Formats: sequence, structure tokens, C-alpha cells
Amino acid sequence: PAVRLPGVRDGAGVVLAGLHRGCVWQRRRRGLRLGPLAFTLAALVLVLLGVGGVRALRKLGVAVDTYHFNEGHAAFLSLARMEHLMKAGGLDFNTAFEVASRTNVFTTHTPVPAGNETFRLDLLEPHLRALEPHLGIPKDQVLSWGRFPGQSGGELSMTVLGLSFAHRANAVSALHGKVAR
Repeated sequence: PAVRLPGVRDGAGVVLAGLHRGCVWQRRRRGLRLGPLAFTLAALVLVLLGVGGVRALRKLGVAVDTYHFNEGHAAFLSLARMEHLMKAGGLDFNTAFEVASRTNVFTTHTPVPAGNETFRLDLLEPHLRALEPHLGIPKDQVLSWGRFPGQSGGELSMTVLGLSFAHRANAVSALHGKVAR
């Protein structure tokens, strides 16, 4: 099934509802072995959807006051929000972070490691480095937002990145919230 966006030419406004079907982390969760290329592509897709999604909404004239992350999948949209706040809004880096994070809500659905994407830094860094001059956000800063406190190296957690940019966080049930904490 697909969702059709009103006022958009046929075909151009179709958003596939089954995006997660067959995605890398679902295959990993089912125990299938994947190589670095698959994880690199998955990371790139999340960066493109997050950054590109915010830019697409803005281009369509859709004004959004609050963004809601279901899990960490969309966490990169905060980078595009910061970019807009700094370039179009004239805000400094710290104020843009504060505004972006205060207008995001995070919901966890899967509070177990298999349900939370992580990406090796060596696979993710080239994408963040390429975006750095366009977004105005240092790659190392993005990586620090996506790591657990005191963690160095290793992987970027999309959940931690999402929570770093969320003023409010919740869970789909009390049990999910307890396990996530």
C-alpha cells in the first residue's frame, strides 16, 4: 500500500508504506549476514530520508512546528532543521540546536538492541563528511550526539541521536518505557 500526497502529480507523491519491509536492520534482526556495503547503503538512506525529507516538506510549503520520531530512523532530520535555522533563520549553532531539539518528540517502539539501528563510524563518516559543508554541522559533533555518554569510537546509535534531539520522549507502553530506561 502507498500514501498519496494531495496536490502532487501522480507518481511523484507516492510514499511507500512498506519502507521497512526488507530493510537492512530487519534482515539483521532475522539473523541474515550482511556486508559493509549493505550497512553503508542503509546509513545513506537514513541520512537522505532525514535531511531530504525536511527539505522536501519545506519545498512543498508544508510548515511543521513539531517533528515526531518513531524510533531513531528519522533522527537525521534534525540536522536539516538546524541547517535551515542557521541559514534562513540566522541563528547561531547552539541556538539552532536548542530550537530544533525543543520541537522534537521521540517515541520508542522496540526497546531491545535488535530494534535500534547502529552504524559503524567508518561506514557513516564519509556521508557526514560530505554533508558537513552544506549543513554547517561538524561531522564529529553529529557523531558525539549519536553516542552514549562516555563512549568513544565504535558505532553511532540512531536511538541516541534521536534522543539527543528530542525535548520529550515516550514509549508505546509502560513496559517499553521501563525496558528502554
